Amino acid sequence: MRRLAHYRHWLPGCSLALVVLCGNAAAARAQAPAAPAAAAQPAPAPEPPPSGGAWLDASPLPRWNTQGAAIPKPPSIEGEPLATGRCSQQVRPPDGPADRALSAAGWTLVGPLQVFGEVSVAMAATAADGMCRPLGLQAFVFVRGRFAGTLSPHPMEARTDGVLTDVRLVSRDRVLVTYARYAPDDALCCPSRTSSASFSITRSPGGSVLALESVDTSPAAR
Repeated sequence: MRRLAHYRHWLPGCSLALVVLCGNAAAARAQAPAAPAAAAQPAPAPEPPPSGGAWLDASPLPRWNTQGAAIPKPPSIEGEPLATGRCSQQVRPPDGPADRALSAAGWTLVGPLQVFGEVSVAMAATAADGMCRPLGLQAFVFVRGRFAGTLSPHPMEARTDGVLTDVRLVSRDRVLVTYARYAPDDALCCPSRTSSASFSITRSPGGSVLALESVDTSPAAR
């Protein structure tokens, strides 16, 4: 009885007649397996960047490059062929594994290849307009021959808002880019604004990735 009284003190709220049953219930609760934790919900996919050049005005800054991503496929655009015909003189032959990867993905290389150490920037397109200006233009960054990202979230076209006009690979982890900014009433020759963007390259064992760090938009010089 003294021992039962001891357990009655340990399990308040139980009568002496039920102390053994209460003790068994408490022990069962203590031995019961914990409920499994709720599975973590995947993070929602980020919103795609706005079309045209509007992504340069977005806040927060858009992020579209991801580690380990494949080279995007070129868009299907009607225009003058780049690989053959009168615009073929603008085509650059592949030089190295990064260029060969772009060609294998269906892109046609245009413009100069920039190299700084193990980093390279290559431009490619899919067609040209009547003046042999590139259509479906994109700029690609590679680190040690592996794709790190693009300098625009989508392919660009000559004389449209957001088209790339200048690229400078200034260090092994920094790319500076200039984009033409057209207002709806701008003449095709003369965009009214210019956006200057800075991209950084982050390295890790899983691969390098390119990220937009800043954008400054100002009236174009007249």
